[in-house]
Amino acid sequence: MIGKVGTGKSFRGVLHYLFEGRRQESKELQMQELEKKQVEVIAYNQCFGTRLELVREMIEVAKLNPDQSKPVFHFSLSFAHSDAGKLGLQDKIDMVEKLAEKFDFKDHQYVVVAHKDTDHEHLHVRP
Repeated sequence: MIGKVGTGKSFRGVLHYLFEGRRQESKELQMQELEKKQVEVIAYNQCFGTRLELVREMIEVAKLNPDQSKPVFHFSLSFAHSDAGKLGLQDKIDMVEKLAEKFDFKDHQYVVVAHKDTDHEHLHVRP
């Protein structure tokens, strides 16, 4: 498994990527990707809703800490090809919950999204 971490300022930008997947050249291609279930929300914590509702919720929570210049944190977990299909949905949720405990964001908002837009399975977590 490979982890990748990023920070930023735009909840809208990161949530757009999480929910819409890779940028497509046209709406038609986006619809084809969605029809293939390339993006699937698998868990929410302390938040819920559509992409726009989540953006609003996360912005409101971020306003509670105005000293934070980069309130957006995002990481991805990419699984080895040899692990493809070995982890069930609950295994993935359990893995993220353990990471949330270990890295102390279990009591914070986060959304977990599975992407199937590449040749390897991976998750995105927006705590």
